[in-house]
Amino acid sequence: MDFVQIRAKVITDETGAIVEIPILLTDRGPLEPLTDYLLWRRYDRSVAWMRKVVQAVSLLLSYMKANTACVDKQEQMFHTFAQRKPGIPPRFPVGCAKSHAVIAAE
Repeated sequence: MDFVQIRAKVITDETGAIVEIPILLTDRGPLEPLTDYLLWRRYDRSVAWMRKVVQAVSLLLSYMKANTACVDKQEQMFHTFAQRKPGIPPRFPVGCAKSHAVIAAE
């Protein structure tokens, strides 16, 4: 699934009230569960928080797209994604190629 992060104007009710929030737009339209969640939290969370949530979901979607051949179950894929930490090499699930590239060496 291809996607892009955008700032969208969302009509929230029949009166035409508009809320601007960051969302993920996929090739099938807005990622509605994420959009619904952000609309639900719009009164108690900042736009900066919403951007971070959208970024986290986009990282998860990118990870899922890149690792579909490595993991059989979605739950296992989410678990391996959640264990990732910046700067720490991932623990590859069983059956996944353990190839990597050295970016820089001192």
